[in-house]
Amino acid sequence: MASSFKLSWIISIVLLVVCTSAVDVDVDVDDDQGEDDQLDDDLVADDSFYRSHDAISYNPETSMTAPEIIQHRGYPVEIHRVTTADHYVLELHRIPHGRLPYAKTSGRPVLLQHGVFSSSASWLINPTNSALAFRLADLGYDVWMGNTRGNTYSRRHLLLQPDDSHFWQFSWDELGMYDVPAFIDYILACSKWGKLTYIGHSLGTAEFFIAMIQHPRLNDKIHKMMALAPISSKARLQSPVKLLFPLFKPAMTRGLEKFQKKAILDNTDFMRKIQRNFCEANFLKAAFCRDLIFKFIGSNPEMFDLNRLPLINSHLLQGTSIRVMAQFAQHYNEDEEVFMHYNYGAKENLRRYGQREPWIYDLKRVTAPVYIYYGDNDLISTPKDILWLSGQLGNLRGFYRVSNPQFNHWDFLWSTQVNEYLYDHLLANLP
Repeated sequence: MASSFKLSWIISIVLLVVCTSAVDVDVDVDDDQGEDDQLDDDLVADDSFYRSHDAISYNPETSMTAPEIIQHRGYPVEIHRVTTADHYVLELHRIPHGRLPYAKTSGRPVLLQHGVFSSSASWLINPTNSALAFRLADLGYDVWMGNTRGNTYSRRHLLLQPDDSHFWQFSWDELGMYDVPAFIDYILACSKWGKLTYIGHSLGTAEFFIAMIQHPRLNDKIHKMMALAPISSKARLQSPVKLLFPLFKPAMTRGLEKFQKKAILDNTDFMRKIQRNFCEANFLKAAFCRDLIFKFIGSNPEMFDLNRLPLINSHLLQGTSIRVMAQFAQHYNEDEEVFMHYNYGAKENLRRYGQREPWIYDLKRVTAPVYIYYGDNDLISTPKDILWLSGQLGNLRGFYRVSNPQFNHWDFLWSTQVNEYLYDHLLANLP
């Protein structure tokens, strides 16, 4: 058990760099009609915070769960649990309607699916009038937020305990094969609707594509799919996190995962203590940590609210498996555009796939209507990778570039002007 604990912390520290690969910004949305705008290397400086040692005000939501945040904002909340075909017990958080007294009926269900090592809280962190989950609820939608296996809300199994290494043996493949289908079927059965709208951010989009490919029947259950900073190929990844990817060769990963008995990139009490001391004590420290994050996702300080950094920190690292992180590296290490199954190494690939290389996912089989939104300054989901994805999907209905050239990976969630630059456009596309 001691070796497992040490391994978990070693991996968490190494991969913490990944956690810093996303930030918030805001941008207008335009149809992509040609070449991407040239990025400006001279980023806007925000020196005012560097002169400030003022303390950041305490936000009680830093110590709340996602359902507690929903209640704290004055919305109704329900907690649902769904069991996957491979026996994981996952948690769904539901906002059935908005705050207004007359808004008691639920409209079309919308499933919001978070990105890697995150949770349903991703959609709640912004101020109420610019957090997508709350905006949808106030517009009359029936809002459901998924939590994929292994995160803090979905750490249950009918046969396994989280301190069993077998619990953590899952990759993107299982998230798409089992988790997303379980969410969709449960929500439609509960809501009595025939179709739902799916909004995914980052890895939450790759899970969707896998689900549609592996379960073709699900394509007919999707009204629309909104892909925010979508993930498929990682060949053109620009974030310095790629320097870690040589660590995730199949042989190395197999060795690491045998000892995984805890979530990696999990926001433990010890991690929160570090964050509070080094990133949240005052605006000076917060600005330093923000700029460190910007190194990995792109810089846009004018649209990042330092007051919200403690809330982001407290809900960002929610845990995942080694295989999930390794699959990012595998896609980059291929050095070409591809969307593929998990690579176990030649011997295990032969047993599982009947060939030495992993199977390729055929994105043409994603026939649900997909709308892509991307940002120029996203170093994780880069414009070139997304352009490749757009040409692979079987039913692309919209391809939108956020017009601000500094828009990055987290801006889709937490930009200070996310309404006018993204959500207003997205919501107009939903009916």
